[in-house]
Amino acid sequence: MFIRTSKNLKEIIIFDDNELALFPPSAMFAKYEPGLSQLVTLECNIYAHNNLSAPITLEFLKALSTICANIRKIDLSFRSSNPSEELITFCSNIIKVQKKLKILHFSQVLGNTGKLITALEQKLFLEYLKFFKVDFSTISPSDIKVLTQCRNVNSLRFINCRGMTLEHCASLLNYPLDNLTDLKLLSGSFDLDIVNFLIDMWGPTLIILYLDRIKTNKLSNTLINRCSKLKSLNVNVRDGDEFLLPFLSQSSLIHLTMVSYYTASFSYELGQHLPTTLKHLELKKYYLASESFDKFLKNCKHLVKLEKLTIGTTSPMLDHYLSLREFIESCNSLKMITFYYRDFFINDMEEEKIKAVIKEITNLGVHCKYYGYEDRSDDY
Repeated sequence: MFIRTSKNLKEIIIFDDNELALFPPSAMFAKYEPGLSQLVTLECNIYAHNNLSAPITLEFLKALSTICANIRKIDLSFRSSNPSEELITFCSNIIKVQKKLKILHFSQVLGNTGKLITALEQKLFLEYLKFFKVDFSTISPSDIKVLTQCRNVNSLRFINCRGMTLEHCASLLNYPLDNLTDLKLLSGSFDLDIVNFLIDMWGPTLIILYLDRIKTNKLSNTLINRCSKLKSLNVNVRDGDEFLLPFLSQSSLIHLTMVSYYTASFSYELGQHLPTTLKHLELKKYYLASESFDKFLKNCKHLVKLEKLTIGTTSPMLDHYLSLREFIESCNSLKMITFYYRDFFINDMEEEKIKAVIKEITNLGVHCKYYGYEDRSDDY
C-alpha cells in the first residue's frame, strides 16, 4: 500500500530484479496519485535470468515508462550477456520520457546497446554520463552521434568498456561537447588511438582527466597541444613517467595523481618538471628508494603553492620522514602529508624514531598521518 499511495517516495534501489516479486502488480501503480510519479532516483540491477522474474521485471519497467517523467538519476545495470530486445526497449522508453534527467549510468551492457544510446536524443538537462562495461560494437557510428546532443554533459566516464572504433570517433568529431570538463578513460577502455582521438577532440574544455595504462609520446603531445585548461590529472604510469614530463613542465595543474603499482619506475627527475601551480600531489603505489625520494624532494623546492602531499609506498622508512622534514623547512605552504603503506611491518624501535620525526614535522605546522596494510592509522 505504501508504494502505491506514497506522496514522498523519491528513490527506488533494486539490487536484484527478483525483489520485484514483492511489489504489487505494476498496473496498480497508475491507479494511485501521486504513487511513483514523483520518483527522482532509480537504480536497478536487472538479471531477468529466469522465466519467473523476467515477466515481472518487464511489467515493472513498462509501468515506470508510463508513470515516471521526473527522474533525475537513473542507474541501469544489466547482468545478462544478451538482454532481450523487449527489455532494452522498456529501459529506453524510461530514459526517453524523462524531462529533467541529470545523471545516467549504464553498467554491463553487452548487447543491444544502440537503442539505449538513441534514447539520449534531446536530453538537454543531462550533466553526468557513465558507461561501465559497455560494448560499443553494438552501437552504429550513426547512432553514437546522439551523444553530442547532450550538450550540457560536463562529466563523461568510460570504464572497462570495449568496441569503440575510429569510425565511431569520426561521427562525434563535428559535434563537440562544449561543456565537457571531466573525462575518465579507465582500465584499458579503448586502445591508444581511440584514447588519443577522444582527448584530442574534447581536450580544449577539459579541467579534470583520468587515464589508465597509457604510455605514448603521441598522447603527451596531445596533452600539450589540446589540454591547456587542465587542472587535475590522474594517470597510471606503470611503465615509467618520462613520457609525461614535457606536458607537466608546461601545464598549470593544481592536482596531480600518479599511480605506478610498486614498480621501480619512480624518477626523481619528475620533481623538476612539476608545475609551480601544483597544490596537491599524490604518488600512489610507488616503490620509493630513499635516495631517489630525497633527490625528488630536492627537485620540488619550486612548488611554493603545494599544500597536500599524498604518498603510497611499500612500507614505512625513517629516511622518507627525514627527507620530508628537510623539505618542509623550505616549503612553507605545505599543510598535510599522508602516507599509505602496502605492508605495515616495522619494529618498535624504528616506529618510535619515525614518531619522533613526525612530531618535529607537526611542530612545523604540517599535519601528518599514515595508514597501514590493516587500515591501521595514527593521526598525529
